Amino acid sequence: MCDEADRFDAMTHTCVVRASGRVDCWGTNDRGQLGDGTAIMRTVPVPVIASHSCARRRGGDVVCWGGNDDGQLGDGTAVGRNGPVSVLGLTDAVGLSAGQWHSCVLRATGSVVCWGSNASGQLGDGTIEGRLAPVAVAGLGLVVEVSAGGGHTCVRRADGSVVCWGM
Repeated sequence: MCDEADRFDAMTHTCVVRASGRVDCWGTNDRGQLGDGTAIMRTVPVPVIASHSCARRRGGDVVCWGGNDDGQLGDGTAVGRNGPVSVLGLTDAVGLSAGQWHSCVLRATGSVVCWGSNASGQLGDGTIEGRLAPVAVAGLGLVVEVSAGGGHTCVRRADGSVVCWGM
């Protein structure tokens, strides 16, 4: 039995935030989505060691937790959190990707917003200024998938083309 405070389900993996604040995940890990530093499938919960994690809830809002030195939790602060906090202004997320120090969301409109570190321009807002809350990425057209990395972000557009920015 889990002593979870909240449960976050995804297509290929699941995570829980335990009452202690520790996050454990299990399931497919082919893209490192479990946050344990590997790409090995896990059938039992393993502790998340990534600096932060985010989850999209069924209704379209987004919550994040963990380290927040660069505003990667999107709650308007730079204060780390042991449990989930809501990302400001997001109620229509259909896709989500948490990079190393930034996070991005695909909205139901096909637009993308990002927040957190922007030292390499990975937020796509034309600056290198970090953001504590989501900012729009302009000029993408209709997007169907987003992926945030270490210092870069990529999207796949509806026409199948891929666009990346940042490091």
